[in-house]
Parts: sequence; structure tokens; C-alpha cells
Amino acid sequence: MKKSVQLLLAIVLLQAVSVSAQQNGKKLPPPKGYDTTAVYMVVKNQPEFPGGSEARMVYIKQNMNYPEEAISRLEEGPVYIQFIVERDGSLSEIEILRGTSPLLDAEAMRLTEQMPLWEPGNIDGLSLRVRFSMPIEFSLKGKLNNALLDKACEQCRIAIEAGNKKQAQRIVERILKYKPNHKGALKLHKQIKKIRN
Repeated sequence: MKKSVQLLLAIVLLQAVSVSAQQNGKKLPPPKGYDTTAVYMVVKNQPEFPGGSEARMVYIKQNMNYPEEAISRLEEGPVYIQFIVERDGSLSEIEILRGTSPLLDAEAMRLTEQMPLWEPGNIDGLSLRVRFSMPIEFSLKGKLNNALLDKACEQCRIAIEAGNKKQAQRIVERILKYKPNHKGALKLHKQIKKIRN
């Protein structure tokens, strides 16, 4: 905790000195005293996907391969990824902070591993290693049709036969979210209510 406070104070002080020097028209030499092998959480200029956040969203949208099996299971939601942006802009130590499902987690990892080089984080031009986290959103909007919803109903029937009320309930709720009057899902919903916990 003490080191974090000291680091934060050093960054604030460095920013104040930098602004003061820039106002006086002086160019500061690269900062000294920063360990270029350490991993920082916050730096003056955070790492950035080439082109910024909007370009990152476009990259994800264009390169995402939503797994068919995840669609048939009606799996969606954010997968939170964390990684280190290295001094050269490459990504390392990619990991899932909070996943949604094994299929969606694997696709989020693939998307992240294949990203182009990022602009590294830096302090006054000195590139540093920075830990970064972000969500990758998976949404079923526009991906569902009646055949897929019927397939999801079959998955629900299997869960009911296995006595897995939670899973069956989750599937039915997702079907009804996208098609509130789906007859098969409404019928299954009544069956689920009859299952004892």
C-alpha cells in the first residue's frame, strides 16, 4: 500500500513538473528512476490499441468468431481479460479475470492473442510495461432464429430430464428474453416449475 501511494505521488509530481516545463518551453529528458522491467498499473500515458478504443471495438467485431455451440446454448455476456502491454507493444500474460463460459472465454483469449501491437504505456516518452484489463462483449442480438431457439429448447429438455432445474431455468429465461411468446419455451417453463429443488 505504501509503495502504491509513493508511486502515485511520484506520478503526480512528475506530471506537475512536466506541465511546468512544457509551459516554460523546455523539453524534459526521459525520466530516471523507473524500473523498465516492473509492471505498472497506472502511467501518465496509458497503453492504447492502435487507433484507440473505437478501433479496438471494430477489430473485435470484425474478427470475432462467435462459437456456434455457444449460440445454440444461448451463451452471452462479457468476458473480462487482463494482460501486460510490453514496452514494444506486444501483449503477454493474457488471462481471463472473469469468464462467461468456456467457449466464449476461449474465443476472447484467441481475439486478444491475435491483436496487433499496441501503443505502449509511457511516461514522458519512456515506454513501460503496463497491466491492462478490458471486457470483450458477446451478444446474441441478431444471431438467433427459430431453429436455434428450438435447439435451445431441446437443451432445456435434456436439463429437465437430468433434474438440473437451474440450467433449465437459465435456458428458458434466455429463450423468452429473445422471443417472449415462444410456445416451446413457455411449455418448458411450466414443466420447470414442477421440478423440486
